[in-house]
Amino acid sequence: MTSRIAFVLAQALVWTTLGNAQSLPGEERARAAFFEGSEAFEGGDFSRAFALYTESYELSGRAELLYNIGLSAERMQDREEALTAYERFLREQPESERRASVEARVVALREAIERDRARAAAVQAESDAARAEADAARRAADLERQRAREAEEGSRLVEVSAGSGPWVVAGIGVALVGAGVALALVGNARINRVNGAAMGPWTDALMNDYDTGPTFATAGWIVGGVGVAAIASGIIWAVTGKKLVRASELRASVGFRSSGASIGFQGTF
Repeated sequence: MTSRIAFVLAQALVWTTLGNAQSLPGEERARAAFFEGSEAFEGGDFSRAFALYTESYELSGRAELLYNIGLSAERMQDREEALTAYERFLREQPESERRASVEARVVALREAIERDRARAAAVQAESDAARAEADAARRAADLERQRAREAEEGSRLVEVSAGSGPWVVAGIGVALVGAGVALALVGNARINRVNGAAMGPWTDALMNDYDTGPTFATAGWIVGGVGVAAIASGIIWAVTGKKLVRASELRASVGFRSSGASIGFQGTF
């Protein structure tokens, strides 16, 4: 009731002021906007009243309109806009008879705005905390799923072969067989030359063939036999060297070794 009476008085005061004013550029529109705003306020359309009073103030510059603007903003629940209008009214109308009531409204609005900000901050903090909690729960769930996948993957049996070792051994065996065949051929050739020589004095070459032929032939058979054994060993290793292990037990530790004329790789799997 008090704000209603104050509004009617303010309306009457501005009405009288504008009615007695001389026609200036924009004054007619300012007066029309004021009357339209008053009708809108009376009809409960406070948003339209606020816009029309603001237009009238901007056209006329009459500080009395700031009170109407603030009152309309309050009815719109726009405390920030109402506070701005009332504070400007106090600056432009320091001697107004409504100064005490407007100052009281300013204090009340400031307190209400602080409460609104505190409430909004609390709601935001609660929302942030809920979001952080949800993110933590989601990360924990993701980690748990990852651990479950890793556990399932680690328990899976994997067939592990012996690697390249068996084939290296078999390859060496092939080379030894070739070397043995070559030695045996050389030795047999020398023995055949000795057996086919005519009776008579032997030359140094025949004596050399006689001495080395059996040695080369024997060495050839020995080396070839070792090569065959190496090939067989490589094949057996490759076939029997496979085993089933858990995926979690696999290791990728591979090293390089060198010994004399041989070089190779070693590792655990």
